[in-house]
Amino acid sequence: MKYVAAFMVALVLGGAATLHGQQAVNTNVPAENSQAKDSPQEQGQRNADNYIKYIDAASPLTDEQKKTITELFMAQAKEFAALQEKSTEKMKKVQKDLSDASTSGDQEAMTRAMEQYQAVQAPMGEVTRKLYKNLAKVLTPEQTAKVEDQQLNQLIKSLARSAELTDRQLATVRSVARGLDWQAQYAVITETLDTVMTPAQKVARNKPMIIMMVRYSFAAAQLTAEQLKKAEVACDQILKDPTLKYDEVMQLVNEKVNGWLTAEQKAAMEKNHP
Repeated sequence: MKYVAAFMVALVLGGAATLHGQQAVNTNVPAENSQAKDSPQEQGQRNADNYIKYIDAASPLTDEQKKTITELFMAQAKEFAALQEKSTEKMKKVQKDLSDASTSGDQEAMTRAMEQYQAVQAPMGEVTRKLYKNLAKVLTPEQTAKVEDQQLNQLIKSLARSAELTDRQLATVRSVARGLDWQAQYAVITETLDTVMTPAQKVARNKPMIIMMVRYSFAAAQLTAEQLKKAEVACDQILKDPTLKYDEVMQLVNEKVNGWLTAEQKAAMEKNHP
């Protein structure tokens, strides 16, 4: 069941399944113009087609398996539609709260909004868990093994981001992550990548995420273009140290940025981070 859970959730595979609004379930196969206005039948069929395409690429499915998978997604879409109708107004408010908190940089407001979001999404999460539990029963053990190998390779490459791994690096990471559930795989792969990547690969992998986190962490300070440029330069320099892990690099870059803040920026940060 773990490959289905990872397929449905995906923190690292490039995108995420959106429960509210019925975004396409498969994050590895692009959805064809998914629209919230689509009927539950259209949404269910699209998600089933994407899922079948994804699984079929690793291990061919029988017609009966495809029929069962489609029925499961159609049932999920119908349940989602009913839940969505009940929670539309609550979700609009939560989305506005999240947007406002992100714009202002108010961490407490962001935490509250995320908790509200999770509460609204909880019933849909139960429906999704039921779906992937049933999907896991459709495949044979041999099919499951092939799909898990495909999922693992995609997870590794996704966590490597834009860094190109060698076959040897890929094999090393795969050897320590195989057989674990997807949450454990995420942690183990991240840690192992830190040990096998070259400095240049680490820059390609980590720099975009670090700069994004700098923008988020210092949103209240409204960093200038010059400060952001200095953060990129500092990131390049710090990432040259192959002994540093991602969290350590993030901390060092944040310390650099803190040192460049003006009095007004520091006051804005203190206001939002008492």
